[in-house]
Amino acid sequence: GTNAFSFSNLRSVDVPAGLKMIDGGTFGYCQSLKKVILHEGLEFIEQGAFTDNDSLDTLYIPSSVKHIGALVAYNGNCYFKHIEFAPNPDTLYLPEYFFANCVNLNSVIFRENTMLTKGCFNNCTGLKSLEHIKIPECNTELPEHCFSQCISFEQITIPESIESIQKFAFSYCTKLQKIKFPDSLKTINEGAFQYCKSLKSIVIPEKVSTIGDRAFLCSPYKSDTTLTEIWMMGSTPPVLDGDRCFPNHYDILVHIPCKTTSIYDRKWGYNRFKFHEECTGVEEHTSDGDITVFPNPTVETLNIVSDNKEISRIELYNNIGKLIEIKEKCGNNSRVSIDQPAGIYFVSITLSDGSRTVKKIIKK
Repeated sequence: GTNAFSFSNLRSVDVPAGLKMIDGGTFGYCQSLKKVILHEGLEFIEQGAFTDNDSLDTLYIPSSVKHIGALVAYNGNCYFKHIEFAPNPDTLYLPEYFFANCVNLNSVIFRENTMLTKGCFNNCTGLKSLEHIKIPECNTELPEHCFSQCISFEQITIPESIESIQKFAFSYCTKLQKIKFPDSLKTINEGAFQYCKSLKSIVIPEKVSTIGDRAFLCSPYKSDTTLTEIWMMGSTPPVLDGDRCFPNHYDILVHIPCKTTSIYDRKWGYNRFKFHEECTGVEEHTSDGDITVFPNPTVETLNIVSDNKEISRIELYNNIGKLIEIKEKCGNNSRVSIDQPAGIYFVSITLSDGSRTVKKIIKK
């Protein structure tokens, strides 16, 4: 029943096979509890069943579980480091704030069809990366407050399935410096990255059509933000849904595609920025779909992989078409170091059959 073993000195629990439900608070505040074994057949785990067990760091959730409440009750904490859901093809909707206040959490293995909800990782202060979360591809949006106050984030790569980032999804991630957005992204909503005061530059993908008010308001004070550059990849400026989408000072340089200054300057909210058109004499085109170039944007090193044919030549150009580097006879993969200032570059890849691919690269 509810709070059945709370505050006890249990060290290990093997929940009886055949048990259908674990009530709220059942193992709450068991400070010595280090191991819990849950068996198939369990269907319901109520909210706060494992609140404030600071010695319990792993939880395996059986595939038979149909409903699970938030791990923490009220204002308590949760100390799991790793949580794994057994495979199950059925859709599982996590309750709001499911992992909230799991201050030591650093990895999760989800069921394939798990849907994230509001605040699910709120205040997971030990979470350092999305790499070990593996958000299921069925999610096309990151819900509001999803990762707010994850203060250990420094770099994040948002999954390719995501089209929308909802309100305050990453607000108060105060150490966050770099974000890689997916090309699929269309909407960045109100306050999505509000008070992420360590952001230095951001790259807005081409398909983004709307940026919400305060989306990148890292700080209302110029002295308390490091954001100085924005890269807009689309020729059509995103709609700014408010007058504080970005820090409200005039020192931000906005990089825009060639011959689009007049378009951006006429769009509401953009006339306070300094623009720099990224024009080049090298035209981007692709002739082979089996070439992968990553990461893009990159900090320094670029990886180039050809699935089928060998790479006979790689050429790196700057944004005015000047040749910077040549590599030859690269096999099926190669690494190129862009030891150059931040900006737009182009890499030309010639394969053994003579086909050529040119990719636009952003150096941060």
